[in-house]
Amino acid sequence: MDVPEYGRAAAVATEGTPTGHADQLSKLADLKNHGDITAAEYERAKEKVLAG
Repeated sequence: MDVPEYGRAAAVATEGTPTGHADQLSKLADLKNHGDITAAEYERAKEKVLAG
């Protein structure tokens, strides 16, 4: 079963030990810049990181 792109972005943003918001946002930006997630998916995942 394939995980939707946003689901992957959220998993990347929250996986493993806490690395701080800057590291999580950097990972998300890399995903967006490489075309792995859309700008909208990036924004949703970014909001989740900043809220949590």
